[in-house]
Amino acid sequence: MVSTLKRSEFVKLFEGTEVDVAGFSEETWQGLEGAGVNRRELLRVAGADGVVREPEEIRRLFELVDSFDHNGDAQSIDVSRSAADAGRPALTPAGTIFTALASSRRAAFKVEINEFVARYAQGEIDLKALSAEQIDRLRELGIDVQRLQRTGSSGGLVDTEQRLQRLFMIIDTLDTNGDAHSVDITKAAPLGSDPSQAELTAAGEAIAILSSVYRPYEQGFVEYEDLTRAALAGEPPPEPVDLAVKHFVQPDATSCYYTAVRMLRNFDKKAEAELEDKDVAHYMARIEDKAGAVAGRRSDFVAGRTYIDSCLDAGRPVVVGLSHSARGYNLDKVTDHFIIITGRGVDEEGRVFYSYNDSATAGEHKRGRLYVDADSSMLFRPGFADSTNPFFRLDYQVTQLRTYADQPFEQVTGQAAAPSPE
Repeated sequence: MVSTLKRSEFVKLFEGTEVDVAGFSEETWQGLEGAGVNRRELLRVAGADGVVREPEEIRRLFELVDSFDHNGDAQSIDVSRSAADAGRPALTPAGTIFTALASSRRAAFKVEINEFVARYAQGEIDLKALSAEQIDRLRELGIDVQRLQRTGSSGGLVDTEQRLQRLFMIIDTLDTNGDAHSVDITKAAPLGSDPSQAELTAAGEAIAILSSVYRPYEQGFVEYEDLTRAALAGEPPPEPVDLAVKHFVQPDATSCYYTAVRMLRNFDKKAEAELEDKDVAHYMARIEDKAGAVAGRRSDFVAGRTYIDSCLDAGRPVVVGLSHSARGYNLDKVTDHFIIITGRGVDEEGRVFYSYNDSATAGEHKRGRLYVDADSSMLFRPGFADSTNPFFRLDYQVTQLRTYADQPFEQVTGQAAAPSPE
């Protein structure tokens, strides 16, 4: 049976690739010339730079190959002969030329903007961690370093999809592939070759430098169906704390934070006066998925719990934010709700918990317990699967906490408070 290749199939095979005709080895030329190809004619097809890559050059290449075909159809070429042609070469002259050209295709390894964002969205690129040598090299490559630094947060972190998209746009200024939605990270290499062995482009080297200061989030996207991940108390167990904080119900759907502060004020007016605002809060969760499950650095969750313990030991409740769905109403675009932590203890199974007041209800769930994820130290509460209220069937995952001015976070924990991811 004759194997036929349509013009459209030929074009598709060569799109996004290049054939470096001017760089052909003598062995390749011998094979092509042996099949009847005129060297000067093929170089003319390849254009001034000797490389077939543009649509018009691919069109001319097909027409050149088709000139050796005898099937009478200008829209296809016969690549191989039928079994009836026993004793003759399996490939037709056109098929021989096509095979030689197709095996010479080269392509750059590239990354699409969506792929770039997805790859780095599970962590953060710390621009402040770049060394002076790395910054100098980025500048040599053509990166506008001042513009680069503006893509980060106040803490120098590229840690949101919007910031990653802006970062990609900066990298794309180094790229020459003509596609604003992708960058070539290597120069053209034979198809099927190992990308790690290919020569990097300027854009590829810039990505490699930025990747060196990328930190993936250790804690990510857990849905808590039960308490199997809850940490057990160590030895000795933490001292129990139970602060008598009066419960109030929020007057409307958006007043959870102000009602949590009202509970704090009712308990201790001095503490409420020392409460700092959202600009100096400690933000533990960096991102959330479509279900509202959060991810962040383990060190930030550990430090957050350390601070909460310090406040409780000093007889102070702690206002915390949490995620329960992918809504992100607040500054960090992760936090959905606020509650106030009022105590600490160990349950009958030996698990550490933190008690809280929840202004969302005056019913059975107005007080509850947060548990500690044994891996990340994040505070969580599984949803109540049997609740008739859909809201209380949602998981709670603590995302941030509000600090006290006279109890500096860094002094208590030994690390600076994590800034908002937005």
